[in-house]
Amino acid sequence: MNPLLKGAEQIRYQSPLYETVYDDEDNAIDDECVRSGTDVINTFIRPVHYDGKPRYYRLRYPVHAKEHKHRWERWLKDQLVDAHPYCVKVSKIGRRVLFSVDPNFVIKTQKALRRLEAHRRRASKIDAELQLAAAEEPFAWEDMGLDLELERERQERNDYE
Repeated sequence: MNPLLKGAEQIRYQSPLYETVYDDEDNAIDDECVRSGTDVINTFIRPVHYDGKPRYYRLRYPVHAKEHKHRWERWLKDQLVDAHPYCVKVSKIGRRVLFSVDPNFVIKTQKALRRLEAHRRRASKIDAELQLAAAEEPFAWEDMGLDLELERERQERNDYE
């Protein structure tokens, strides 16, 4: 047994089951969810966040575990700047997906907030520069279009003669 899984609770994961919907001419048009799968957020992420006990589920293939790990990591990363971020880390161990308490949670949250604040400052700086440029030099697109039109007419006349 892997030492990272020691003390972790294994919970059965059921994947959602989809059935293809066909039209009158037997063309596949959509997929309908026949059985909803395990709710990972309520079954794994929230309980790990609140009680700190690691939980995991096992999949059939390691490739699927890797995909699940990336999906839930991305979801948790998107929650970092939210009002209720989760202090959970997702790991892949063989064909298992492990949810445990993240010791670097505070650092990740601060980094995400700094990145968000820097993005806001950059956007406001660009807006201010654009407003300043618009106030200094009023640019008439119509004048530019007329100049191009006159130039094109002169060129046509020269080509004709």
